[in-house]
Amino acid sequence: MSTACFYFIVVVYHSDAAFLSPKTITRTPTATGHLSVAAKTLSNHSNSSNTVKLHILPELASGELPLSRVLDGALPTAQQKLPVLHASNASRNTTAQAFGAGVVHFLFMLNDDLPHADIWREFFGNALAGSWKVFVHCQDSAGCARNGVFSNNPGFKQVPTTPTWYCHDLVTAMKQLLSFALTANAASMGGREKFVFLSESTLPIKPFPEIHSALLLDDNSDFCLFPSDQWGSANIDGAFVKLLKHHQWVVLSRDHASLFVRDWVPVNARSEWHIWLKSGTWQGAPKGVYPQSFYYPPAANTCTDEWAFMATIFGALEPLHGAQYLPGFGGGHIDMDTRTTQGRCRTWTFWDNTWDQATTALASQISSDVYGSQLSCYPKCHARPATMQQLSDSSLMALRRSPFLFARKFNPDMWMPQFSSIVLEAS
Repeated sequence: MSTACFYFIVVVYHSDAAFLSPKTITRTPTATGHLSVAAKTLSNHSNSSNTVKLHILPELASGELPLSRVLDGALPTAQQKLPVLHASNASRNTTAQAFGAGVVHFLFMLNDDLPHADIWREFFGNALAGSWKVFVHCQDSAGCARNGVFSNNPGFKQVPTTPTWYCHDLVTAMKQLLSFALTANAASMGGREKFVFLSESTLPIKPFPEIHSALLLDDNSDFCLFPSDQWGSANIDGAFVKLLKHHQWVVLSRDHASLFVRDWVPVNARSEWHIWLKSGTWQGAPKGVYPQSFYYPPAANTCTDEWAFMATIFGALEPLHGAQYLPGFGGGHIDMDTRTTQGRCRTWTFWDNTWDQATTALASQISSDVYGSQLSCYPKCHARPATMQQLSDSSLMALRRSPFLFARKFNPDMWMPQFSSIVLEAS
C-alpha cells in the first residue's frame, strides 16, 4: 500500500530596515497523519538578534487535528482563529508583523481626555517605529491639553477642531481626521494603510502585532452592518433602493478614505447631506439625494455617523436578487434581507442578543461572570450600547480570546490591574 505525502509551504517575509528575508515554513505529515513543522532560511541575509515566529493552531501543534481534516477544510476560519494568520518578527522588545510593510492609522474621537491612556501607551510601546500613526480630534481642545492627552502620549498628533453635534454631525470631524492622516503619506512604497476610528471608551483587546497583521492582510474596508430591518428604503427614479446602516467605528482602506474625504460635504442646518446612487440604475451617471428621501424603520435612528460611510463610499443599493457583492467591502457579499449583523466587525459593541452570535457570546460571558463583571445592559440595550462597568480577569480573558480587535464601551474609572498581562502580551 502506497502512502500519499502532502507538503504545505508558507512563505513568510522577515521585515528588516534594509531588506526582506523570505522564510519557508514546511509542514509535513507525521506517521500518525498529523502535521509537523520545520523552517529554513532562504536568504543569505541574517540578523542574529531577530527571529521569526509563525503562530500555529494549537489543534495542529498538539495533534488534535488530523491531516485528513485539514485537507477537508476543517481549519477554523480567520475570524475564529486569528493567531494562525499572524507571523511576528521579534527583536528584543519590539515586534512587527512580517507580511510586509504597512501603517495603521488610529483615529481618536475625544471630548477632552483619553481614559486608560496607560493601556494605550503600553499597546503602542510594543510596536515597531513607523508601523502606526495616531491622530486625535478633541471636541474640547483646551481640555485635552489640560489633561495631557498630547504631552503624556508621544506620537499623538492633534488635528484642528471642527464643530461637532451628537447624532446631527460627528462625521465632519471624522473627515478631518482622515484628511490629516492621508497627507502624512506614512506607508513606504507598496505598503498598505488602514484607518481605524476609535472612541475615547475604546481599548485594544489584542496585542499590537496581531491587530496590525489582521488589518493589513487585505485592501478591504471593514463595516459592521446593523440588521437589515433597521435599514432605510426609498423609491427613486422608479427603482427601489436600501440605505445600509452601520456602526460608526469603521476601518477604511486608503482608497476608501480618499474617496470619503473627496465626496463628503458637512451636514447643513436642515440635516441634509449627500447620499449617493452610483450602481445599478445609476451606473456611470451617479446621483445625490438627501436622507429625507428615505423611510426609516421605528427601530432605526437617523444619526448621520451610522449611515454616512456606506452612503458615501458605496451609495444606496438596489436589492437585486437579494445579495450584493461590493468590491473592497470586507466580509464577503451582503445579504440584503437578513436580520443579523454582517460585514467585518472589528470593534465589539453590544446592543442586542439577537443580532450577532459572536457579539452575544462575549456579552453573555461577561454578563454571567460570577467573578465580579458587570454590563450596564443585557440582553438588550436601547439608547446606548452596553458599558463594561466591571471586568474580572476571566472576562478580560474572554475579550482576549474573542474574534474582535477592539472593544467598547469601557468605564473610564474601571480598575483593571491585569489588563496588560492578560490582553496585551502575545500568546
